[in-house]
Amino acid sequence: MLTLRPYVNFATLGMFDEKASISDRKNWWEKFTNMSVQVRDWRGQLPKHVQSSWMNLSAEFRREYLKSRTSEPERYFMMRQKSSESALDYFYHLNGAAIKAGIKYRKSKKEREEHIKRFLKNMKDAQLKVVMRKQRFKDLEDLVYVQRCCRRRV
Repeated sequence: MLTLRPYVNFATLGMFDEKASISDRKNWWEKFTNMSVQVRDWRGQLPKHVQSSWMNLSAEFRREYLKSRTSEPERYFMMRQKSSESALDYFYHLNGAAIKAGIKYRKSKKEREEHIKRFLKNMKDAQLKVVMRKQRFKDLEDLVYVQRCCRRRV
């Protein structure tokens, strides 16, 4: 979207004046850049404090163009355990996704039970899944404790 052109005709360049107005300095710099029309228009609509700060501009770019295509709740409900992930790591990963999705699994008993069911359903380790399905968990710390005990036995 933004490419630098290092080879500019020297005769058209002119000297850079640090004391010139910001618009003159910007015009001088734009001879080295080649932005697509869409990017230039998008950048032109941003507030001046965003345009003038690289940190703000890059943050705005990330927010606009690099955002996830799925919502946080959708990511939570579609999450599966990776083959390289232990059951405990997957549980922590699922907890983080639940927090981002706004699921109150720590406060609501019903949501906690649904959260644990989702965890067990998407777990890869069949043997651990059988052991854990037979358990009743009062809270999430009990679930973590059982996972750690089963991991030590293996």
